[in-house]
Order: sequence, then C-alpha cells, then structure tokens
Amino acid sequence: MTCGVHGLAACQRDAIEAYAATPKLPTDPAALRARLVGKTTGESVAEGLFDGAEELLSRSRAEPRLRAALFKVLTRIPGARVTERVKDSTGRTGTAAGLDAGTWHRRLIVGTGAFHALESVDTARSDGLWWGTQKLRAGDLLHRTTYLSAGPAWEAPKPSPRP
Repeated sequence: MTCGVHGLAACQRDAIEAYAATPKLPTDPAALRARLVGKTTGESVAEGLFDGAEELLSRSRAEPRLRAALFKVLTRIPGARVTERVKDSTGRTGTAAGLDAGTWHRRLIVGTGAFHALESVDTARSDGLWWGTQKLRAGDLLHRTTYLSAGPAWEAPKPSPRP
C-alpha cells in the first residue's frame, strides 16, 4: 500500500481496511499470496506484493502465524533475494528480503523470532538517477524506516523535555 497518486485519504482508507481485514487473512502462504495478489497481473505484482507484505508486517495487528506466512510470501516473490543475519541500523539481527523495483532497491529486515519488521530501506539501483536536485549513485539511501516497537497507541506520547 502506497499513498502515491491516490492521495492521503485513499492511503488512510486502505490502511483502515487492511487493519480490519488482518484477522480474516489466511495463514497458509499459498492461499495468502493468492488473496493479496487478487486479480492483479503483470509486472506490478512483485512490487505490490512486496509493499503489501511490508505494510502488514510493519503496521498491522497480525498474529504470529499470519506474520510467519507473510514472511514466507515475501521471500518467495520472484526476484526477491533473502539474506540471513543482517543487522539493522540499531544493531538488531534479522533476515532481509530484497527486491529490485524499477530504479530502486527495496529491502525489508524482519526479526525471525516473532516476524516483526525491524527496518525498511530503499536505495538507488544505479548511478545517475535524480532525486530532487541531487544526482544519486548506486546504493545511495533514499528512505529508511526503523521500527523500534509495534502495537496500538492508546494515547499520544508526552513530549520529551527540551535540554
């Protein structure tokens, strides 16, 4: 799920629908993949499946069996590369699933104990891409999200006092 051309309202609606549907998703990896892909065909399936699995692993209330099935779906996407014993930016160890998506390389690091997303990283695949006014080189960081905790927020956190 991405906000992209559909705007924030569509993104929020999709997030609410995904959150509500999570308990109803199958825990068999093949059935789960079929449910996530639906009737989509073509080149967008791999990237859409990667995005959907990432969204559910990082922002849903999925139970452990569903998380394990999502991880299997993620690692079985055609073109996905799996690397074990990868450290995220905080030093936690997990397994990474990587996918080349257009001009970017997507990588999701998952803690294999409870299958929670640890970190999502997008980097440039080749030299010469433009990001705003900056010319990128292969491997340049475009986006990183590090998940330090996951769960419902019952209230907004109190701001830290300024030094």
